[in-house]
Amino acid sequence: MKKFLSLLMVLTMTAMLAACGAKEAPSQTAENAESEAASNESASDESASNEGEKKSFTIGYSALTLGDSYCKALADAIEKYAKEMGMECTVLDGQVDATKQMETIDTFYNKKVDLVIVQPIPGVESSLVKFNESGIPVLFVNSYPTITEEFELSYSYVGSRETEAGEEQAKYLAEVLPENAKVCVVLNALGFTNTESRRNGFADKIKELRPDVEIIAEQTGDSDTNKTMSVIEDWLQLYGEDGIDAIVSACNASTIGIVEVLKTHDLCGKVLVAGIDCLSPYGPDNLLAGNVAVDIFQNPDEQARIAIETAVKLLAGEAVEEETWVKWEPVTAENAKDYYDRY
Repeated sequence: MKKFLSLLMVLTMTAMLAACGAKEAPSQTAENAESEAASNESASDESASNEGEKKSFTIGYSALTLGDSYCKALADAIEKYAKEMGMECTVLDGQVDATKQMETIDTFYNKKVDLVIVQPIPGVESSLVKFNESGIPVLFVNSYPTITEEFELSYSYVGSRETEAGEEQAKYLAEVLPENAKVCVVLNALGFTNTESRRNGFADKIKELRPDVEIIAEQTGDSDTNKTMSVIEDWLQLYGEDGIDAIVSACNASTIGIVEVLKTHDLCGKVLVAGIDCLSPYGPDNLLAGNVAVDIFQNPDEQARIAIETAVKLLAGEAVEEETWVKWEPVTAENAKDYYDRY
């Protein structure tokens, strides 16, 4: 009986221990499950967070030149707006040299940028075909591209209609020039689409509004201040200081050169100057001083803003206008002060 009772006690304790073990196992399993659930929840939150993050895009901008005040203002504005949109923007200088600009384009292609923006020098456009082939959007700004039959290129463009700049110059001068006035025209560098367009815009409109006005000379200043100064000196010697009523400029660099020469001959205000671009300090300052009669403002900040807005849409796969145009703004002494705060 004692042995039986002893055996019974052993069996009872074993059963109790087994029961405790059975209870312990579910408790441990619950903790593991809770830990696993927390881990899964954390992973889910991290995944959702990653999905919520926007992709950081990289874009490349190849400027026609950074040595010109307008082109530099445009490049700075593009970089500014790209940064505001959270994009990494690299700016490279084409140095008004097609070969050098093609090198910048190749640099962007090798860097595998998500989008390329180009202020093109004529002849570089075909080097962008490889971007199309790789599915990388191409956007031109300010300077209209030259597309030939030798290649096809899909692109978008943001800029201002170049003929309208010349037309605005003609509209102003038509109101103030004397009868049978003599006008000289300083052209931009030859080969650029804006050179011919600005010239034709002025010539056609002044002929329409004032057929008595005669264009007596046209010559390129190569978008360079010193070259333009040489051209103006030659004209003054050829036609005399009383033989020119107005000089039409195609860019800010040429306007500066024209004004500098007229100052040395005490002709500011006597020879009317019609400029383009109107960048501070030379734009508004010359207008207020009477050195320039009218300056047609091409807004680099607005072109840059719209270019980056277009870039964002292209990168998002949205449809955009093939061409977007920014209006020119005639500026005279009356409204020149409105342009001081822009740059």
